[in-house]
Amino acid sequence: MRYFITILSVVVLLFSCQRKKGCTDSTAKNYDWEAKKDDGSCDYSGCTDPDALNYNPNAKEDNGSCSYPGKIRFFGNISDENEYVLYTFNDTMTFVISQNCSSNSDCDAIKSNSCSFVELANLEPATYSYTAIKVRGNDTIVNLPTSYATVTSNGCVVQSL
Repeated sequence: MRYFITILSVVVLLFSCQRKKGCTDSTAKNYDWEAKKDDGSCDYSGCTDPDALNYNPNAKEDNGSCSYPGKIRFFGNISDENEYVLYTFNDTMTFVISQNCSSNSDCDAIKSNSCSFVELANLEPATYSYTAIKVRGNDTIVNLPTSYATVTSNGCVVQSL
């Protein structure tokens, strides 16, 4: 009888010391709060497109959250050959547009060589500030206060004076 109790005690002790295996990462879809040892079974959802800014190489299922670089096109809407528009973008970059071009809402439209615009590409989705000054000769004819352009995760923004 003593032998039986000893064997039973050893068996109970062995089984009670085993650690439950499972996914121990709380960010995974199949997180198991009872698991004490990770078995590599964690299942992640997220962006599965390697071209996206927020690509998750661990994601097995795409959850529609992919975010892509955006672009902003700046046009001049200049009515006189002596006019130009001076843009200052995010207080760090200044550029001039000196030929007429009307705003086009299609950021992928092909423009002729006579249309002058500046395209800032590969921008992370965010809100950017800019100012614009329209000048004719040496006179300022329009001076815009600081404006904002928001680049979304899947598109672009067209800005025009």
